[in-house]
Amino acid sequence: MNGSGSEIRSSFRFLLYLAFAVVVFFVGLIGRIGFPPVASITNTAPAEFASARSVEDVRRLLEAEVTPERLQAMARSGGDWILRMQVTEGEDRGRFLYQFNPRKEFRPDASFRKDNFLRQAGTTLSLFALHRLLGEERYRSAALRGRNWILHRARREESRFPGAVFFEFRGKVKLGGTALALLTLLSGDSAPYIDTAVAAGEFLLEMQEPSGEFRSIAKYRGSWEDKKTRWRSEIYPGEAMLALVRLYRATGYEKYLAAVERARKFYRPHPEVSHKAKFMPWTTTAMVEAAELTGRTEFRDFGFELADYIIDHEQNLDFHRRFFGSFHHRPSINTAAYLEGLVDAFRAAVSARDESRIEKYRFSILAAFHFISKLQYRKSDGMRFSREAARYLVGGFRSSPRSAAVRIDNTQHAVSAAAKALQTPSLFRRSVSETKNTADTEKARGKKTK
Repeated sequence: MNGSGSEIRSSFRFLLYLAFAVVVFFVGLIGRIGFPPVASITNTAPAEFASARSVEDVRRLLEAEVTPERLQAMARSGGDWILRMQVTEGEDRGRFLYQFNPRKEFRPDASFRKDNFLRQAGTTLSLFALHRLLGEERYRSAALRGRNWILHRARREESRFPGAVFFEFRGKVKLGGTALALLTLLSGDSAPYIDTAVAAGEFLLEMQEPSGEFRSIAKYRGSWEDKKTRWRSEIYPGEAMLALVRLYRATGYEKYLAAVERARKFYRPHPEVSHKAKFMPWTTTAMVEAAELTGRTEFRDFGFELADYIIDHEQNLDFHRRFFGSFHHRPSINTAAYLEGLVDAFRAAVSARDESRIEKYRFSILAAFHFISKLQYRKSDGMRFSREAARYLVGGFRSSPRSAAVRIDNTQHAVSAAAKALQTPSLFRRSVSETKNTADTEKARGKKTK
């Protein structure tokens, strides 16, 4: 009797384990149904460049692939995805749903723990850029909703930052958050917001040490004294410098340009910071715009130094390898962020008539666009999912070749990079001589729009 009972219990446990294994298997299978195999989207180099025998062959293939028409389609599709991710009613009106992972979620996650204020502000900036490019009211309307959501996070703390405005989200006050908020205030119709922008500029100045270095975090988890406030970001200084350059352009106040100069003098001799990939894109843009405003070559030359370093040390330009055009040993959509800085460096090279850099940057940019285009969900990819899932996928950019998730920061960098490239016509010229002939035209156009 006891033996029979023991056998029954053993059989029951076996069946329980078997049932559990079956459930795990089918849950995993369901999470992958319809998801395109990694290789079908991301094994980009060997097949596409099989006929290439030289870098010049690859250059011709890239020129045929990365065209203004395709970049505009990429930017529009990405912008439309961003619009679908925006909350349009309720207390969160204007905010963007942070991410969607079709392997884990049924709908985008609005409260995802990695969401932060910088990514919300950056996404708003990309919509302003898309409106400047295409002139379509829907992008402007969404950008204005995003800016209104940002403005509701403006705060003052007179005892710590007299006369200054900063932006707080989830108990955190970051240098980069206020810098990107300031950039949104200076986008589109900025006149009603100039006083707030100037007050935000005061916060950025307060966050700069006498040495020129920027502090990264003023408040963390509701505390002004948290140990995290001693942490230094590789990204925020460039964002702050760009915000100060544009504030100088808007107001003419020399103190903002002086702060950028102090920062340049501090960071340039410190390659342990300035040669980090994350430092490059925003800082390069800041340096190029400062050079365009002032004519001072020391700004431009620092921008060149950063662009040269990241191409020479971080980009995969071996067309025989997979993920050609990407940056880092782990290819990802971060390539789009570097593209933003590289397009500005290219514009500076055109202005300087620097032939070697024109060709170097142009090849790097085309290769990088080749890579990120493989990370965007297309309509044909969406057909593999339910209609609801496709709505939150098509047009968005995956985080990496092996990730299914789409995020607002990934897509906004790709959209912004494409918009910048499309406003730089010489990028699509066929030769150095043709590129050089457009330098004066683009320089004049740049001055007119500033």
